[in-house]
Amino acid sequence: MELLTLGGVGGIILLMTSGFYYAFCGVVAAGVYILRNWSQGKRCDIVQRLDGKIVVITGGNTGIGKETARALSRLGAKVILGSRNVEKSKKAAQEIQDETGNEVTALALDLASFESVKKFAQEVLSISGDAIHILINNAGIMFVPEELTKDGNEKTIQVNHLGHFLLTKLLMPKLLEAKPARIINLSSLAHTWTKSLDVSDLNLENEGYGQIKSYAKSKLANILFTKELDRRYKDLQVYSYAVHPGTVSTELSAHVEAKFPEWFNKTVGELLKTIFLKTSENGAQTSIYCALQPDPKLLSGSYFADCGVQQPSKAAMDEATQECLWIKSEEIVGSFLIPAPNEMAEKLSETPVIPENNSVQDSSSSDSDEPEIIEEVIKETQNVETTLPAFEPEIVEEIIKETLETIVPSALSEKQVI
Repeated sequence: MELLTLGGVGGIILLMTSGFYYAFCGVVAAGVYILRNWSQGKRCDIVQRLDGKIVVITGGNTGIGKETARALSRLGAKVILGSRNVEKSKKAAQEIQDETGNEVTALALDLASFESVKKFAQEVLSISGDAIHILINNAGIMFVPEELTKDGNEKTIQVNHLGHFLLTKLLMPKLLEAKPARIINLSSLAHTWTKSLDVSDLNLENEGYGQIKSYAKSKLANILFTKELDRRYKDLQVYSYAVHPGTVSTELSAHVEAKFPEWFNKTVGELLKTIFLKTSENGAQTSIYCALQPDPKLLSGSYFADCGVQQPSKAAMDEATQECLWIKSEEIVGSFLIPAPNEMAEKLSETPVIPENNSVQDSSSSDSDEPEIIEEVIKETQNVETTLPAFEPEIVEEIIKETLETIVPSALSEKQVI
Protein backbone atom coordinates (compact mmCIF):
# COMPACT_ATOMS: atom_id res chain seq x y z
CA MET A 1 0.00 0.00 0.00
CA GLU A 2 2.79 2.39 0.96
CA LEU A 3 4.58 1.45 -2.23
CA LEU A 4 1.49 2.34 -4.31
CA THR A 5 1.14 5.63 -2.48
CA LEU A 6 4.76 6.55 -3.08
CA GLY A 7 4.39 5.54 -6.70
CA GLY A 8 1.35 7.78 -7.10
CA VAL A 9 3.15 10.74 -5.56
CA GLY A 10 6.13 10.13 -7.75
CA GLY A 11 3.90 10.00 -10.82
CA ILE A 12 2.31 13.32 -9.98
CA ILE A 13 5.71 14.93 -9.46
CA LEU A 14 6.91 13.53 -12.76
CA LEU A 15 3.80 14.85 -14.53
CA MET A 16 4.22 18.28 -12.99
CA THR A 17 7.80 18.51 -14.19
CA SER A 18 6.93 17.41 -17.70
CA GLY A 19 6.32 19.66 -20.68
CA PHE A 20 2.73 18.46 -20.94
CA TYR A 21 1.86 19.87 -17.52
CA TYR A 22 3.24 23.31 -18.38
CA ALA A 23 1.52 23.23 -21.75
CA PHE A 24 -1.80 22.32 -20.13
CA CYS A 25 -1.48 25.10 -17.56
CA GLY A 26 -0.59 27.55 -20.31
CA VAL A 27 -3.68 26.61 -22.35
CA VAL A 28 -5.92 26.99 -19.29
CA ALA A 29 -4.40 30.38 -18.40
CA ALA A 30 -4.77 31.62 -21.97
CA GLY A 31 -8.36 30.40 -22.10
CA VAL A 32 -9.22 32.21 -18.85
CA TYR A 33 -7.53 35.39 -20.11
CA ILE A 34 -9.43 35.33 -23.41
CA LEU A 35 -12.73 34.55 -21.66
CA ARG A 36 -12.13 37.32 -19.14
CA ASN A 37 -11.46 39.91 -21.87
CA TRP A 38 -14.45 38.77 -23.91
CA SER A 39 -16.78 39.01 -20.91
CA GLN A 40 -15.81 42.67 -20.35
CA GLY A 41 -17.49 43.72 -23.62
CA LYS A 42 -16.76 46.75 -25.79
CA ARG A 43 -15.63 50.10 -24.49
CA CYS A 44 -16.94 53.49 -25.56
CA ASP A 45 -14.35 55.17 -27.76
CA ILE A 46 -16.23 58.47 -28.19
CA VAL A 47 -14.59 61.53 -26.66
CA GLN A 48 -16.85 64.57 -26.46
CA ARG A 49 -16.66 67.41 -23.98
CA LEU A 50 -19.70 68.06 -21.77
CA ASP A 51 -18.67 71.41 -20.31
CA GLY A 52 -21.70 73.26 -18.98
CA LYS A 53 -23.97 70.22 -19.28
CA ILE A 54 -26.13 69.00 -16.40
CA VAL A 55 -26.30 65.22 -15.85
CA VAL A 56 -28.67 63.55 -13.35
CA ILE A 57 -27.92 59.93 -12.38
CA THR A 58 -29.98 57.77 -10.04
CA GLY A 59 -28.16 55.22 -7.89
CA GLY A 60 -24.82 56.88 -8.59
CA ASN A 61 -22.97 56.12 -5.35
CA THR A 62 -21.64 52.70 -6.40
CA GLY A 63 -21.29 50.30 -9.29
CA ILE A 64 -22.33 51.28 -12.81
CA GLY A 65 -23.85 54.60 -11.77
CA LYS A 66 -20.71 55.75 -9.98
CA GLU A 67 -18.46 54.84 -12.92
CA THR A 68 -20.84 56.57 -15.33
CA ALA A 69 -20.75 59.67 -13.14
CA ARG A 70 -16.97 59.55 -13.00
CA ALA A 71 -16.61 59.27 -16.78
CA LEU A 72 -19.05 62.11 -17.57
CA SER A 73 -17.55 64.33 -14.87
CA ARG A 74 -14.12 63.85 -16.45
CA LEU A 75 -15.61 65.27 -19.65
CA GLY A 76 -16.70 68.44 -17.88
CA ALA A 77 -20.32 67.73 -16.89
CA LYS A 78 -21.90 68.92 -13.68
CA VAL A 79 -23.28 65.72 -12.14
CA ILE A 80 -26.16 65.28 -9.68
CA LEU A 81 -26.41 61.91 -7.93
CA GLY A 82 -29.54 60.52 -6.26
CA SER A 83 -29.61 57.50 -3.96
CA ARG A 84 -31.01 56.25 -0.66
CA ASN A 85 -27.68 56.25 1.20
CA VAL A 86 -26.87 59.96 1.19
CA GLU A 87 -23.69 59.64 3.23
CA LYS A 88 -22.31 57.07 0.82
CA SER A 89 -23.35 59.28 -2.08
CA LYS A 90 -21.59 62.30 -0.59
CA LYS A 91 -18.37 60.30 -0.25
CA ALA A 92 -18.66 59.11 -3.85
CA ALA A 93 -19.41 62.65 -5.03
CA GLN A 94 -16.42 64.06 -3.17
CA GLU A 95 -14.16 61.31 -4.54
CA ILE A 96 -15.20 62.03 -8.13
CA GLN A 97 -15.05 65.79 -7.65
CA ASP A 98 -11.51 65.57 -6.22
CA GLU A 99 -10.44 63.44 -9.17
CA THR A 100 -12.05 65.44 -11.98
CA GLY A 101 -12.21 68.97 -10.57
CA ASN A 102 -15.85 69.31 -11.64
CA GLU A 103 -18.90 69.78 -9.43
CA VAL A 104 -20.70 66.64 -8.23
CA THR A 105 -23.74 66.94 -5.95
CA ALA A 106 -25.34 64.15 -3.91
CA LEU A 107 -29.05 64.22 -2.96
CA ALA A 108 -31.37 61.80 -1.22
CA LEU A 109 -33.60 59.66 -3.43
CA ASP A 110 -35.65 56.60 -2.54
CA LEU A 111 -37.41 55.31 -5.66
CA ALA A 112 -39.65 53.14 -3.49
CA SER A 113 -41.33 56.35 -2.29
CA PHE A 114 -43.15 58.72 -4.64
CA GLU A 115 -42.85 61.41 -1.97
CA SER A 116 -39.06 61.03 -2.01
CA VAL A 117 -38.99 61.14 -5.81
CA LYS A 118 -40.96 64.39 -5.84
CA LYS A 119 -38.68 65.96 -3.22
CA PHE A 120 -35.59 64.91 -5.16
CA ALA A 121 -37.05 66.34 -8.37
CA GLN A 122 -37.78 69.66 -6.67
CA GLU A 123 -34.19 69.87 -5.40
CA VAL A 124 -32.77 68.99 -8.81
CA LEU A 125 -34.95 71.57 -10.55
CA SER A 126 -33.81 74.24 -8.09
CA ILE A 127 -30.06 73.66 -8.61
CA SER A 128 -29.84 72.56 -12.24
CA GLY A 129 -29.92 75.96 -13.92
CA ASP A 130 -31.82 76.49 -17.15
CA ALA A 131 -31.79 72.92 -18.47
CA ILE A 132 -31.05 69.26 -17.76
CA HIS A 133 -29.14 67.70 -20.64
CA ILE A 134 -28.85 64.04 -19.64
CA LEU A 135 -30.99 61.94 -17.29
CA ILE A 136 -29.71 58.44 -16.56
CA ASN A 137 -32.28 56.24 -14.81
CA ASN A 138 -29.66 53.85 -13.49
CA ALA A 139 -30.79 52.67 -10.05
CA GLY A 140 -32.52 49.36 -9.58
CA ILE A 141 -33.06 46.29 -7.43
CA MET A 142 -32.93 42.61 -8.33
CA PHE A 143 -34.34 39.33 -7.00
CA VAL A 144 -35.77 40.78 -3.78
CA PRO A 145 -38.43 39.13 -1.59
CA GLU A 146 -42.02 40.13 -2.24
CA GLU A 147 -42.89 43.48 -0.67
CA LEU A 148 -45.33 46.32 -1.25
CA THR A 149 -44.16 49.91 -0.98
CA LYS A 150 -46.04 52.48 1.10
CA ASP A 151 -47.51 53.65 -2.21
CA GLY A 152 -49.12 50.22 -2.62
CA ASN A 153 -46.96 48.90 -5.46
CA GLU A 154 -44.80 45.80 -5.78
CA LYS A 155 -41.36 47.04 -4.80
CA THR A 156 -39.38 45.85 -7.83
CA ILE A 157 -41.73 47.43 -10.39
CA GLN A 158 -41.86 50.69 -8.42
CA VAL A 159 -38.09 51.06 -7.95
CA ASN A 160 -37.13 49.88 -11.43
CA HIS A 161 -39.93 51.53 -13.42
CA LEU A 162 -42.61 53.60 -11.70
CA GLY A 163 -40.19 55.72 -9.64
CA HIS A 164 -38.17 56.54 -12.74
CA PHE A 165 -41.33 57.20 -14.75
CA LEU A 166 -42.41 59.79 -12.18
CA LEU A 167 -38.94 61.33 -11.96
CA THR A 168 -38.70 61.64 -15.73
CA LYS A 169 -42.03 63.42 -15.97
CA LEU A 170 -41.15 65.80 -13.14
CA LEU A 171 -37.82 66.72 -14.74
CA MET A 172 -39.27 66.97 -18.23
CA PRO A 173 -39.71 70.79 -18.28
CA LYS A 174 -35.95 71.28 -17.99
CA LEU A 175 -35.17 68.36 -20.29
CA LEU A 176 -37.30 70.10 -22.91
CA GLU A 177 -35.15 73.21 -22.53
CA ALA A 178 -31.88 71.39 -23.33
CA LYS A 179 -32.48 70.88 -27.05
CA PRO A 180 -31.29 68.19 -27.31
CA ALA A 181 -31.73 66.16 -24.12
CA ARG A 182 -31.10 62.46 -23.57
CA ILE A 183 -32.83 59.98 -21.28
CA ILE A 184 -31.05 56.67 -20.68
CA ASN A 185 -32.99 53.85 -19.02
CA LEU A 186 -31.01 50.88 -17.74
CA SER A 187 -32.76 47.67 -18.71
CA SER A 188 -31.32 44.16 -18.97
CA LEU A 189 -31.13 41.06 -21.12
CA ALA A 190 -33.38 39.66 -18.39
CA HIS A 191 -36.31 41.33 -20.16
CA THR A 192 -36.28 38.28 -22.47
CA TRP A 193 -37.07 35.99 -19.54
CA THR A 194 -40.72 36.97 -19.70
CA LYS A 195 -43.05 36.82 -22.69
CA SER A 196 -45.44 39.59 -21.73
CA LEU A 197 -46.33 42.37 -19.30
CA ASP A 198 -49.91 42.60 -18.05
CA VAL A 199 -50.22 46.29 -17.20
CA SER A 200 -53.38 45.62 -15.21
CA ASP A 201 -51.44 43.26 -12.92
CA LEU A 202 -48.15 45.07 -12.23
CA ASN A 203 -48.22 43.82 -8.63
CA LEU A 204 -48.42 40.22 -9.91
CA GLU A 205 -51.42 39.52 -7.70
CA ASN A 206 -53.11 37.39 -10.36
CA GLU A 207 -50.05 35.89 -12.02
CA GLY A 208 -48.24 35.19 -8.77
CA TYR A 209 -45.02 36.73 -7.47
CA GLY A 210 -41.57 35.40 -8.27
CA GLN A 211 -38.26 37.17 -7.67
CA ILE A 212 -36.92 36.39 -11.13
CA LYS A 213 -40.29 37.05 -12.75
CA SER A 214 -40.74 40.46 -11.12
CA TYR A 215 -37.24 41.53 -12.11
CA ALA A 216 -37.68 40.38 -15.72
CA LYS A 217 -41.00 42.20 -16.08
CA SER A 218 -39.56 45.40 -14.60
CA LYS A 219 -36.73 45.27 -17.14
CA LEU A 220 -39.27 44.71 -19.92
CA ALA A 221 -41.13 47.76 -18.60
CA ASN A 222 -37.92 49.82 -18.97
CA ILE A 223 -37.81 49.13 -22.71
CA LEU A 224 -41.55 49.64 -23.20
CA PHE A 225 -41.22 52.98 -21.38
CA THR A 226 -38.25 53.97 -23.55
CA LYS A 227 -40.12 53.21 -26.77
CA GLU A 228 -43.19 55.22 -25.76
CA LEU A 229 -41.02 58.03 -24.42
CA ASP A 230 -39.32 58.23 -27.79
CA ARG A 231 -42.64 58.28 -29.63
CA ARG A 232 -43.99 61.13 -27.51
CA TYR A 233 -40.88 63.30 -27.13
CA LYS A 234 -38.49 62.75 -30.03
CA ASP A 235 -40.01 65.58 -32.08
CA LEU A 236 -39.37 67.86 -29.08
CA GLN A 237 -35.66 66.93 -29.14
CA VAL A 238 -35.78 64.69 -26.09
CA TYR A 239 -34.19 61.40 -27.10
CA SER A 240 -34.42 58.09 -25.26
CA TYR A 241 -32.36 54.92 -25.06
CA ALA A 242 -32.68 51.59 -23.24
CA VAL A 243 -29.42 49.96 -22.16
CA HIS A 244 -28.35 46.44 -21.24
CA PRO A 245 -25.07 46.99 -19.33
CA GLY A 246 -24.10 43.34 -19.40
CA THR A 247 -23.65 40.92 -16.51
CA VAL A 248 -21.83 43.13 -14.03
CA SER A 249 -20.32 42.48 -10.63
CA THR A 250 -22.18 45.00 -8.46
CA GLU A 251 -24.02 45.19 -5.13
CA LEU A 252 -27.22 44.22 -6.95
CA SER A 253 -26.26 40.58 -6.50
CA ALA A 254 -26.44 40.80 -2.70
CA HIS A 255 -29.74 38.90 -2.52
CA VAL A 256 -28.35 36.17 -4.77
CA GLU A 257 -25.16 35.81 -2.71
CA ALA A 258 -27.23 35.57 0.47
CA LYS A 259 -28.46 32.17 -0.73
CA PHE A 260 -24.92 30.74 -0.57
CA PRO A 261 -22.54 30.25 2.39
CA GLU A 262 -20.02 33.00 3.04
CA TRP A 263 -17.01 30.77 2.35
CA PHE A 264 -18.42 29.96 -1.10
CA ASN A 265 -18.98 33.62 -1.97
CA LYS A 266 -15.43 34.52 -0.93
CA THR A 267 -13.79 31.71 -2.88
CA VAL A 268 -15.69 30.16 -5.77
CA GLY A 269 -18.05 33.12 -6.06
CA GLU A 270 -15.23 35.66 -6.32
CA LEU A 271 -13.42 33.50 -8.89
CA LEU A 272 -16.56 33.22 -11.04
CA LYS A 273 -17.23 36.96 -10.81
CA THR A 274 -13.64 37.74 -11.74
CA ILE A 275 -13.76 35.54 -14.83
CA PHE A 276 -17.32 35.91 -16.10
CA LEU A 277 -18.69 39.26 -14.87
CA LYS A 278 -17.91 42.75 -16.09
CA THR A 279 -16.33 45.29 -13.81
CA SER A 280 -18.52 48.29 -12.97
CA GLU A 281 -16.35 50.47 -15.20
CA ASN A 282 -16.92 48.21 -18.20
CA GLY A 283 -20.60 47.86 -17.33
CA ALA A 284 -20.94 51.64 -17.58
CA GLN A 285 -19.58 51.84 -21.14
CA THR A 286 -22.90 51.51 -22.99
CA SER A 287 -24.55 54.18 -20.83
CA ILE A 288 -21.59 56.46 -21.54
CA TYR A 289 -21.86 55.66 -25.25
CA CYS A 290 -25.54 56.66 -25.34
CA ALA A 291 -24.72 59.88 -23.48
CA LEU A 292 -22.04 60.84 -25.99
CA GLN A 293 -22.89 59.36 -29.39
CA PRO A 294 -22.91 62.24 -31.89
CA ASP A 295 -26.36 61.90 -33.49
CA PRO A 296 -28.86 61.49 -30.65
CA LYS A 297 -31.93 61.52 -32.89
CA LEU A 298 -30.78 58.78 -35.26
CA LEU A 299 -30.86 55.94 -32.72
CA SER A 300 -33.44 57.34 -30.30
CA GLY A 301 -35.81 54.70 -28.95
CA SER A 302 -33.32 51.89 -29.53
CA TYR A 303 -32.13 49.14 -27.20
CA PHE A 304 -28.35 49.06 -26.73
CA ALA A 305 -25.82 46.50 -25.52
CA ASP A 306 -22.02 46.57 -25.83
CA CYS A 307 -22.12 50.07 -27.33
CA GLY A 308 -24.34 49.04 -30.22
CA VAL A 309 -28.00 48.67 -31.16
CA GLN A 310 -29.53 45.27 -30.41
CA GLN A 311 -32.95 43.80 -31.13
CA PRO A 312 -35.08 43.51 -27.97
CA SER A 313 -37.70 40.83 -27.45
CA LYS A 314 -40.97 40.71 -29.37
CA ALA A 315 -42.84 41.72 -26.20
CA ALA A 316 -40.74 44.87 -25.94
CA MET A 317 -41.77 45.92 -29.45
CA ASP A 318 -45.53 45.73 -28.80
CA GLU A 319 -46.76 49.29 -29.37
CA ALA A 320 -50.12 48.66 -27.72
CA THR A 321 -48.42 47.53 -24.52
CA GLN A 322 -46.05 50.50 -24.67
CA GLU A 323 -48.96 52.93 -24.71
CA CYS A 324 -50.99 51.01 -22.12
CA LEU A 325 -48.03 50.92 -19.72
CA TRP A 326 -47.63 54.69 -20.07
CA ILE A 327 -51.30 55.30 -19.33
CA LYS A 328 -51.32 52.88 -16.40
CA SER A 329 -48.14 54.39 -14.99
CA GLU A 330 -49.72 57.85 -15.12
CA GLU A 331 -52.72 56.52 -13.24
CA ILE A 332 -50.48 55.07 -10.54
CA VAL A 333 -48.13 58.00 -9.99
CA GLY A 334 -51.04 60.42 -9.91
CA SER A 335 -51.63 63.76 -11.56
CA PHE A 336 -49.40 66.72 -10.87
CA LEU A 337 -48.71 70.15 -12.30
CA ILE A 338 -45.84 70.66 -14.73
CA PRO A 339 -44.73 74.23 -15.51
CA ALA A 340 -44.76 75.08 -19.20
CA PRO A 341 -41.32 75.22 -20.81
CA ASN A 342 -39.90 78.68 -21.55
CA GLU A 343 -40.55 78.42 -25.28
CA MET A 344 -44.23 77.77 -24.72
CA ALA A 345 -44.46 80.51 -22.09
CA GLU A 346 -43.00 82.99 -24.58
CA LYS A 347 -45.53 82.00 -27.23
CA LEU A 348 -48.38 82.32 -24.76
CA SER A 349 -47.19 85.82 -23.85
CA GLU A 350 -47.63 87.12 -27.38
CA THR A 351 -50.66 89.46 -27.18
CA PRO A 352 -52.67 89.71 -30.41
CA VAL A 353 -53.05 93.15 -32.02
CA ILE A 354 -56.48 94.60 -31.29
CA PRO A 355 -57.84 97.53 -33.37
CA GLU A 356 -57.81 100.83 -31.48
CA ASN A 357 -61.18 102.24 -30.36
CA ASN A 358 -60.76 105.40 -32.44
CA SER A 359 -60.19 103.40 -35.64
CA VAL A 360 -63.45 101.50 -35.60
CA GLN A 361 -66.98 102.53 -36.28
CA ASP A 362 -69.71 102.55 -33.64
CA SER A 363 -68.97 99.78 -31.19
CA SER A 364 -71.57 98.38 -28.91
CA SER A 365 -70.76 97.91 -25.22
CA SER A 366 -70.49 94.12 -25.61
CA ASP A 367 -67.99 94.54 -28.47
CA SER A 368 -65.81 96.99 -26.54
CA ASP A 369 -65.39 94.42 -23.76
CA GLU A 370 -63.78 91.82 -26.00
CA PRO A 371 -60.19 93.15 -25.99
CA GLU A 372 -60.24 93.04 -22.19
CA ILE A 373 -61.54 89.45 -22.33
CA ILE A 374 -58.68 88.43 -24.65
CA GLU A 375 -56.09 90.08 -22.42
CA GLU A 376 -57.58 88.35 -19.39
CA VAL A 377 -57.36 84.94 -21.10
CA ILE A 378 -53.68 85.48 -21.87
CA LYS A 379 -52.94 86.86 -18.41
CA GLU A 380 -54.52 83.85 -16.72
CA THR A 381 -52.68 81.50 -19.04
CA GLN A 382 -49.37 83.05 -17.99
CA ASN A 383 -50.15 82.98 -14.27
CA VAL A 384 -51.13 79.34 -13.92
CA GLU A 385 -49.29 76.11 -14.46
CA THR A 386 -50.68 73.91 -17.14
CA THR A 387 -52.11 70.61 -15.99
CA LEU A 388 -51.28 69.01 -19.32
CA PRO A 389 -48.08 66.92 -19.47
CA ALA A 390 -45.02 68.80 -20.68
CA PHE A 391 -44.79 66.61 -23.74
CA GLU A 392 -47.90 68.28 -25.26
CA PRO A 393 -46.98 71.97 -25.76
CA GLU A 394 -48.43 71.87 -29.28
CA ILE A 395 -51.83 70.97 -27.85
CA VAL A 396 -51.72 73.89 -25.42
CA GLU A 397 -50.68 76.28 -28.17
CA GLU A 398 -53.44 74.98 -30.43
CA ILE A 399 -56.08 75.51 -27.75
CA ILE A 400 -54.96 79.12 -27.16
CA LYS A 401 -54.75 79.76 -30.89
CA GLU A 402 -58.26 78.44 -31.53
CA THR A 403 -59.62 80.46 -28.61
CA LEU A 404 -58.11 83.67 -29.92
CA GLU A 405 -59.18 82.98 -33.49
CA THR A 406 -62.73 82.45 -32.26
CA ILE A 407 -62.84 85.76 -30.37
CA VAL A 408 -60.73 88.10 -32.49
CA PRO A 409 -62.29 87.45 -35.91
CA SER A 410 -65.76 87.87 -34.45
CA ALA A 411 -64.75 91.27 -33.15
CA LEU A 412 -63.09 92.35 -36.35
CA SER A 413 -65.99 91.24 -38.53
CA GLU A 414 -68.33 93.62 -36.74
CA LYS A 415 -65.88 96.56 -36.60
CA GLN A 416 -64.86 97.95 -39.96
CA VAL A 417 -61.93 100.31 -40.19
CA ILE A 418 -62.99 103.83 -41.30
